[in-house]
Amino acid sequence: MFKYTYMDTNYSMMEYTDSKSVPDYTVSPFNGLTEPNIKILNYDVQGDKDLKWKSVPFMAKSTFSRCHLTVRSVDDALLMMKVKYDDRVFTLIQDTNLPAGTKQRGIAFFQKLKERGIMEVVTYGTIYGYGQAATAWCCRSVGLLCTIFLCSTFPRTKMTRLAMRWNAHIIDVEPDDEYPTTSVLAHNARSYANKSMGRKLLEIGLDDPEFIEALSDGIRCVSKNINPKRIWVAGGSGVLSRALAKAFPNTELCIVQVGRLIYPDILANIRHKLYISPETFKNNAEIIPPYRSLRHYDAKVWRFVRIYGEDGDYIWNVK
Repeated sequence: MFKYTYMDTNYSMMEYTDSKSVPDYTVSPFNGLTEPNIKILNYDVQGDKDLKWKSVPFMAKSTFSRCHLTVRSVDDALLMMKVKYDDRVFTLIQDTNLPAGTKQRGIAFFQKLKERGIMEVVTYGTIYGYGQAATAWCCRSVGLLCTIFLCSTFPRTKMTRLAMRWNAHIIDVEPDDEYPTTSVLAHNARSYANKSMGRKLLEIGLDDPEFIEALSDGIRCVSKNINPKRIWVAGGSGVLSRALAKAFPNTELCIVQVGRLIYPDILANIRHKLYISPETFKNNAEIIPPYRSLRHYDAKVWRFVRIYGEDGDYIWNVK
């Protein structure tokens, strides 16, 4: 009955409804933002028939003065569907329904940062990557400032515009020679983060051991009823691959490199096969999958699933 991944996060909500509409009523936390939605599954009115909620910390199971609620996040459960190709059937795990994709399953990490007194997350990355948007969404959700160092590019890419929509502060780094390298972006971000104790630097792709652990916990929480033999997944920073390896220690990962080079040490001690996408990171997949997927990222996995995928394989679609 109860499934709520974000137990440790103080989400606030303010809604008004009556008891008759409660079972099917969907309320939105984050002070009026639209996602993720929380759906009430049952209720027990202890007083008035009308429920008028004040802005309150929204925990997994809360007893208010007027009602007792059991809730679950509509968006946190795994959305799985079957994908047939030739004589094989794959199971697609579709995290497109999550506003920040799979990485928002590690949001508990951001809440812990805030509890430690961190006020601002600082990171850097590629202008084409979804990591900037995921970081911005997670920061905004728990009340942290978000600053991202990116290559100065105008007009902004779709991913950067989305991060800005979620209140990210973008610091543009002018290219020294066509395009600033990752090391240049990292240096600028690190110098900025070191100027204040309230700032936390996160490496590209949220590559932090504690975040990987939180992401793994978030995935494990909603994956108790599945035991994949193999999972196909796109690889950029390798953060998700490492989290999946922790969540499914007996599973072989089929990782498709879609961005920067994934060095062997990143995937050390992980059962995996590595495939290299022929498209550059900023270019869209040439072979489009039969399901919704980011064209410049996850969609590139399908090229290899068609050829090397085995009946019963899982495909983890990040966004």
